[in-house]
Amino acid sequence: MFWTFTLVAKNTECKPKELLALRWEDIEIVDVGRISKSKEQSEIEGLEAEGIDVLDTNEASDYQGWGKSEKALGRVERLTAYVLVRNFKTGKQQEIPANIGNDLRRFHNYQKQCLKEYGQPNLLNTISLIFGNPRNEIRAYNYSAFGKSWNKIINAIKDNLKT
Repeated sequence: MFWTFTLVAKNTECKPKELLALRWEDIEIVDVGRISKSKEQSEIEGLEAEGIDVLDTNEASDYQGWGKSEKALGRVERLTAYVLVRNFKTGKQQEIPANIGNDLRRFHNYQKQCLKEYGQPNLLNTISLIFGNPRNEIRAYNYSAFGKSWNKIINAIKDNLKT
């Protein structure tokens, strides 16, 4: 959880207090897709080996590296997360796009698994806190818990840090 918390903080530039208030309903994950040239070439070779003629990719599309169609040759999933953040000082909401869709999806699946193991799979829903405590009905952690986690990490690696 701390790794995901740190990753989201870095990519959204949100304050810790804003992140602790995030709920799953505040996140929209969208597959914007992209074209991988190596995957595209591999798929073309596979189709041609089956006797299927493939149009020259320059004639077939003008995606400029982005694959809008899920059926596009060479398309790979690329998940972007749109994070709706409420600023506590101003009260305004801001939507922040970030390339953390895969990470948030992986974390959501991790949360589901943890809650299933605790025998409370129904606790995770759209209004659940993203960074809630799974051992305490997904209620908010105290901010100091994240500070303690940070200190543990720094102490564990301090001999490897350059000054």
